[in-house]
Amino acid sequence: MLFFSKNFFIFLFFSQIYAIFAAHLRIQTMEFLSSYPLWLVYSVAGVVIFWFIQLLLWLIVWAAPARRGKREKRGKVAFARSAPSVSVVIYAHNQADALLRNLPEFFAQQYPDFEVIVVDDASSDETPDVLKMMEQRNDHFIHTHLDDEMRTLSRRKLAFMLGVKAAHGEIVIATQAQCTPSSEEWIASVVRNFNEGIDFVLAPVAYENRAGFLSRFYSYDLFQRMITLFGLTLAVRPYAGWGTNLAFRKEVFFANHNQGFANHLNIHPGEDDLFVADVSTRSNVTVECSSQALIIDQQSPLSYGWSRERKNRAFTSHWYHRWPMSVRLLDILSRYLFVLGAWALLVFTLLRVDWTSPSLSYVQFILPAVLLLLLLLRATWVISVNLLNARIFRLRRFWLSPLFWELITPVVDFVFKMRAHDSRKTFYVGYIKLPSSSRFRFKRSDFDRPRSSF
Repeated sequence: MLFFSKNFFIFLFFSQIYAIFAAHLRIQTMEFLSSYPLWLVYSVAGVVIFWFIQLLLWLIVWAAPARRGKREKRGKVAFARSAPSVSVVIYAHNQADALLRNLPEFFAQQYPDFEVIVVDDASSDETPDVLKMMEQRNDHFIHTHLDDEMRTLSRRKLAFMLGVKAAHGEIVIATQAQCTPSSEEWIASVVRNFNEGIDFVLAPVAYENRAGFLSRFYSYDLFQRMITLFGLTLAVRPYAGWGTNLAFRKEVFFANHNQGFANHLNIHPGEDDLFVADVSTRSNVTVECSSQALIIDQQSPLSYGWSRERKNRAFTSHWYHRWPMSVRLLDILSRYLFVLGAWALLVFTLLRVDWTSPSLSYVQFILPAVLLLLLLLRATWVISVNLLNARIFRLRRFWLSPLFWELITPVVDFVFKMRAHDSRKTFYVGYIKLPSSSRFRFKRSDFDRPRSSF
């Protein structure tokens, strides 16, 4: 009985202390709130809400590739034990030097059963000679040619289709002539993700490191879009793919209405992102988050390639799935509303302080301190998550620049969307109505010939 009475008096003592502290805190809070207009307090509350939205998005979505990469390194990801046959399909157009430089890197892959297929898109340079020379040196090499007269369809899609038709492997990995694998384990690192039920594997892509401000911005832009694609694929659902490093089961390509691009044959772009958008589900796509699976794009981003790819993506994004795009829009809106709102309110609250007043109190600095703390916390996690993702893929690390560039990239997105909208007619090849029985029905026997005859 004495024990319970003793505890009761202890509880009563601390409850009184808490009541006194809470009353004092309420008085201080009322004094704090009375020193600012009500609209300003509500504005700060809105900024705090946007801060929490940003925190959740960065933890759940943008940090997902780094978490996946760490789990892969620690052996906590279940990979397939089988080694299916693989066909690497490479698109080339007037890229003889790139093929001469990069094809040996593909032939040097440490994988038991693979072939390399190059689809030449009517090149007018030395590309045919390079391909014939490579054919004589390598047994597991095929090359085919796309005639220049075939202009009624998207040439990239037709070349992609020819490459898949020619493939003998169960798994097809699509890339381009200006790209090179970062390691000899590239194929093995990508293909190990094809567990039962997985039809697509999205693998990392990066520009070759170059000096200069614009090159760094283009590298960051590609890096951030790759992290966005991987993060939304892991956390929300798949919505696109990258044709420079995209792996899929060959049977899935032909199961898509018997032709992979049946739903968008009348537009030029979309051979990679819209193909994934059409066929993917919430569970049949995964990502490979390792540096061994990285493809390096050696094409200078200062050339037309970056601008063209950006414009194509801006046009095809109209057909992406709604939920990933909604999450991305929420991120952009909350990002601008928090960053711009926090800085504006911080400057406004500091300007309201009467620095010469003898009654200057610390209460007047609570609101600016809270806003500054939120800005610093967000800057810390933005830098940290970007560094973690860059370390997983062993890419160029960006420190303070993402704090500025993350406000520029949505503007770049909007500019390219406007440009794509203004020139939308150039993306269409016209509606082509073909009988379902004859729509690109190539004979398998055309590609079952001995490889030396290609």
